[in-house]
Amino acid sequence: MLKFWDHRGVLGINARNLLYIKPLNKKAQIKFADDKMRTKQYLSARRISTARLLGKITSETELLNFQWDSLPQDFVLKPNAGFGGEGIVVIKNREEGGWVTVKGEFFSHEDMVEHVTDVLDGRYSITNSPDTVFFEERLMCHHDMSELGKFGLPDIRIIVYNLVPVMAMVRVPTEESKGKANVHMGGLALGIDLAKGEVTHICHHNKIIKSHPDFGKLQGLKIPFWDEVLLLATQIQQLITLGYLAVDIVIDENLGPALLEINARAGLNVQIANLAPLRDRLDRVAGVKVQTAEKGVRLAQDLFGNKIERSIQEISGKSVIGMEEEIILNLKNGTQPVLAKMNPTMTKNYLDSTLFQKIVGQGNDVENLTLGYSLAGERGKTMFHSLEMKEGGHQVILGKKALSNFFLDVTRSNEEKKIPSIDHVPEEKPQKKIDSVMDRLIKIDNQLADWDRALGLVSYLRPENLDEEKKRFFSSREYQPQFRYKSPDDGLINVRSKLQNLAIPQKRPIGVLLEQKRQELINKSSLIQVIGDDDHFPKQSRMALGFPPEDVISAALEDLARIQEPPQREKNISSEQLAERMQAYLKKKGLYNWEVKLKQGIVSRCVLGKNNRLLVKSGEMFSDYDLQKLIAHEIETHIYCTENGKQQPFQIFRRGTAGYLKTQEGLAVYHQSEVVDGGVRNAVIGLNAVVWAQTMSFREIYNKGLEYLDQNDAWKLAVKVKRGMNDTSKPGGFTKNALYYWGYREIAQYLENDGEYRDLFLGKFELSQLDLIRQMKDLVKPQILPEKMS
Repeated sequence: MLKFWDHRGVLGINARNLLYIKPLNKKAQIKFADDKMRTKQYLSARRISTARLLGKITSETELLNFQWDSLPQDFVLKPNAGFGGEGIVVIKNREEGGWVTVKGEFFSHEDMVEHVTDVLDGRYSITNSPDTVFFEERLMCHHDMSELGKFGLPDIRIIVYNLVPVMAMVRVPTEESKGKANVHMGGLALGIDLAKGEVTHICHHNKIIKSHPDFGKLQGLKIPFWDEVLLLATQIQQLITLGYLAVDIVIDENLGPALLEINARAGLNVQIANLAPLRDRLDRVAGVKVQTAEKGVRLAQDLFGNKIERSIQEISGKSVIGMEEEIILNLKNGTQPVLAKMNPTMTKNYLDSTLFQKIVGQGNDVENLTLGYSLAGERGKTMFHSLEMKEGGHQVILGKKALSNFFLDVTRSNEEKKIPSIDHVPEEKPQKKIDSVMDRLIKIDNQLADWDRALGLVSYLRPENLDEEKKRFFSSREYQPQFRYKSPDDGLINVRSKLQNLAIPQKRPIGVLLEQKRQELINKSSLIQVIGDDDHFPKQSRMALGFPPEDVISAALEDLARIQEPPQREKNISSEQLAERMQAYLKKKGLYNWEVKLKQGIVSRCVLGKNNRLLVKSGEMFSDYDLQKLIAHEIETHIYCTENGKQQPFQIFRRGTAGYLKTQEGLAVYHQSEVVDGGVRNAVIGLNAVVWAQTMSFREIYNKGLEYLDQNDAWKLAVKVKRGMNDTSKPGGFTKNALYYWGYREIAQYLENDGEYRDLFLGKFELSQLDLIRQMKDLVKPQILPEKMS
């Protein structure tokens, strides 16, 4: 008897649940996937094509009051938490007293009410709990799929794992399945070649058949829009963040490829339809770092679509080459393509004597020559000897050592290539780049994102003894806090070294942005190294985060003089209640992938955390005024910009370009000022506190803050501008708090000068970089915007 670990490549239910669903699909994500309406609304807001929602019924009261005349002639009724296609009714026409389904059955008004009642009672729910009914537009089979749409709408199920579509099948309705694309009810499952989108096998009732009475032979039938279908499935996984899922896609006459639904517990019949073990494919892509949906699709088609050479390369790390190949020699003044012969029996490498002499120059008598070269996209460097070769033939012979990183295919013929004559050695021709500049920049972008995460400035800045020093401070009128901090680990030095040695091409706008980010991260790592060093920390903070110019300081001082005592507002909202209201607001905006969590020990009352979490400080009380400010600041600025940044082709727009904090916090303050009176107040005080910190002690800042804040907020203000210092009686501090007002003034001036408001939501960047960013043609327009811009 086979056990799940003795799988022989086939994936069983237990192995699927234990190895893939349980570790990769969190309960909250599965719950989200099971909620069809929420899933579709969330994905539709991110430009994923899906059927339009026409209405919903959530209770018997809504059922009694539902306006059936608001529905079109044809529509689809679905249970929100249904499974296996159960409970779905497809209406093709309205008739007197009711409706007619695609199967020709008549549904009276009473029948419809009874069916909806069954759905509400949970009869078709995957959890057997009360459910919701929703109505959506009826999708129509694309004319290029008409051969498969005789009895209903066929769909395509794609298993996606680690951003790679690993297996797919087309589910075809039959007369036996009563028009439903359900293989358990007698529908067909067609195996698909991932590379070509062609039907390979026909499966009916778990058996492979050559043909079917309703359709005949289908092998070789090509599925239209195949590459778009795979890309859509992979993009959906990227947005949903389920590690293992099935995406069901239909090809509609008007929409083209469109999402039908997603499934976090995909069945395993796809293996039978493809005559291929699923677990083998999952194992082959496990651990592979796939950065984009497009790369995931290419990898899938190379690995699982009868493209053998690429699969060998992915598995072994070695490229497949023939016995004759073109190689690129890197010469002093450029590059030279030449025809090379592979000879693994030779220990040395040879250049044609004529070419050899032209490279070294007349009169230079040398025995060997070391050159760099590129072969099949791989770079190498080796020693060449001179050898007289037949004119018009090979100019290079590569021996055993140079071929150690390749597989030789002796059956592979060398197609005729136009190789320049060896009589011409290029003079001042720029060196040809084998790896594209863009691929290089994408890799650098990913590296910088990883290193940015590794640095973790905030964790180093939080005093380890903050609560203890707070008690001492309030128990004495003279005590100045003495803060202790976490020591940097060896990894920080390693990251700094890598940053310093990283060379970035800067001829493209993204290259300039990445170089600026590299410099910022170097300054950031230097700042971490001097935390607690009272002599060097203030200077390094100015270098890493900046310090406001005199005109901004003067303006802040003038605004401080005009600042008024805020009206007393009742703080009747607990941390738990605030978290619930902000979570509800996120859901209202379709941001189901964000979670509001309570957290102890954070300095700010509300702040963005890792992994799509919005953190609220436990034990705090808030007013309605605070709630409005926090929604404008954290959600309608930081979360919106983060979500839009995720859609861009570079991670730097999600994590933030160099100096992005000033623009982000300035935009957040601007939004606060739009929704509440006094929304700029704390930003004004914060910048002045940074200026005070340059000459004042912790207690002096605290006392100064009491002129505008209560005791608790004055303490927090002093902590924010003095963190990073050991002895807080000394001058200097952390300059981040200046960015809020400084950035606010820049945003206000930009908009006063008719700057494009929408562009501020392209991602997280510094305002002065906007002209450079606008030169990038491959950026995605902002999709998530404040209500006044939507």
